[in-house]
Amino acid sequence: MEIKMKMINRINFLAVLLVIFVLSGCVTVPIPSPTPERNSLLAGKFTIELNTTGAARDANASFDYGIRVFIENNETKSETAFTTHIDGWLITNTLAAGDYSITKLEITTRVGNTTWTFTLPGPFNVTIAEGMVNNIGSIELDVQGNQFTWRVISYDAIRNEFATISPDSEWNSYEWRNDNAFLGRQQ
Repeated sequence: MEIKMKMINRINFLAVLLVIFVLSGCVTVPIPSPTPERNSLLAGKFTIELNTTGAARDANASFDYGIRVFIENNETKSETAFTTHIDGWLITNTLAAGDYSITKLEITTRVGNTTWTFTLPGPFNVTIAEGMVNNIGSIELDVQGNQFTWRVISYDAIRNEFATISPDSEWNSYEWRNDNAFLGRQQ
C-alpha cells in the first residue's frame, strides 16, 4: 500500500511539473528582435470591459488576451490583423514606417453553445516612425450596450513594463516615442 501511495505521489508530482512547463510557455509575450529591415516596433496594451444588454448579457467580462486589432496602411490600404497576448500586449515589428489606422477591434467569446463577436469600430490613426519604438500606451475600452469609450492610462507604464518583461531586448536601447492614436479622436 505504501509503495502504491509513493507511486501515485510521483505521478501527481510529474503531472504538476508537466502542467507548469506547458503553462510557462503560455505566459510570455513574444518580442521580436530588431533587424535592419524591421527596425521599428509598435507596442501597447489593450483591456476591454464588456457590459452588454439583451441576448449577449452572459458574455459580459474583461478581455485582454485574444483581442484582434485590425491595422490598415493608409497609403496601400492593405489591412493586417494582430492578436493581443497575455495582459493585452500588442507588440509587432512587421509594420513599415508610415501612417496607419486601427480600423477596428474584435472580441470573440463563447458562452455555452453560442459564440459572440463584438466589433469596436475605428479609425484610430497611428504613425510608425522608422527606427523607434512607437508606444500607443495602455488603452482601456469600456463597452456599455451599443456604445464604447476609451482612455489612455499610461505611456510610461508600457515602457517600464516592457523593460521588466524583456530586460535583455535590444528595443530598450531604442528611442521610444508616444503615439497619440487614442488621444487624437474625441469620444
